[in-house]
Amino acid sequence: MGNSYLGARVVPEQIQSKTEEKKIDKLDDTTVQQYLSAVDSLLAIADISAAAKLLNEAIKILPESPDLHYRLGVIAKVSFKNYQQAKEEFLLAIKYNPNDGAALFALAMSYKNDFQDYKNSKETFQTLLKLYPASGLAWKEFGDLLGYRLNDWNEAIKAYESSFQYKHVYKWNALNNCAWGLANKTKEYEKSEKYYKESISINPNNITYANLGRLYMDFLKRQDDAEKCFRESLKLEEKTSGAHVFLGQLLAQRVNNENALTEAKQHLLRALELNDERGKATLEQLIAREKQTLKQDDNKNAKDTTTDIDEKQTELLKQEFFNKTNEKTAFVLKKTKPCSKRLDSS
Repeated sequence: MGNSYLGARVVPEQIQSKTEEKKIDKLDDTTVQQYLSAVDSLLAIADISAAAKLLNEAIKILPESPDLHYRLGVIAKVSFKNYQQAKEEFLLAIKYNPNDGAALFALAMSYKNDFQDYKNSKETFQTLLKLYPASGLAWKEFGDLLGYRLNDWNEAIKAYESSFQYKHVYKWNALNNCAWGLANKTKEYEKSEKYYKESISINPNNITYANLGRLYMDFLKRQDDAEKCFRESLKLEEKTSGAHVFLGQLLAQRVNNENALTEAKQHLLRALELNDERGKATLEQLIAREKQTLKQDDNKNAKDTTTDIDEKQTELLKQEFFNKTNEKTAFVLKKTKPCSKRLDSS
């Protein structure tokens, strides 16, 4: 497949001087490598423009060199964001060497990411994988195209599982992406959990922990495991907005736990700060619930105050009635003559 030619590689000065002095009039592998070495030394000092200029000059002398076209294509794409020129250079590289794996991979990625031309990207990946079936990275990127861009998740999962068979630096990502498809698209939750855990064993990272937490929260209903995953994700990278959203949503379900609700609101607010609005509805529900609780408390306090006033008024009225009754009773008693003889029952 080849490496990215933007990686700086120091070369001996004598090769550079020979490249500058020697007049080249025919296609020669050694000469091409001399040019590429000179380009590398320019890239090592970040002189991208000079490197591009040298490649253009070399191509005028060696127009059928796939390596020179490929290198110029990479610089056009990565350094100058000139995607059209990059695509044209990759096509020329393939024209002069149909088996150029690096150019095929670069072209397939360019179709996918720069032009959203998924049909040509798919065809280019298929050509590439027939030539290089042991390229784990190509299988992984092909899986991304099939799943996330073409929504063909059954075929995407096959591509990812082909990727797992080979060593490559993004195997953890292939496992993560495949696990996401298994959970969210084909509903194979146990296999999804297995692949998420394998991804984490290769590269413990915030994204996979957050995705595994969502599997536990939404599908397997293992809330404690979900919470642990979200917290682990945030421990690895506090700016993981998804982990803030999902943890906030999880804690918001604990309606009888004020501490949990307070923390839920903090996480959902943090997600908004990170421009992630997926938890906005939950946050609005929490705020509405808070307002309703405050309103109920105000009404209760008002009712309690009214009750206190009523009780005081009742007490005053009772006292007033008692006083008046006593006065009336005393007056009546004063006017009543005492009885001089005993009244018999007979």
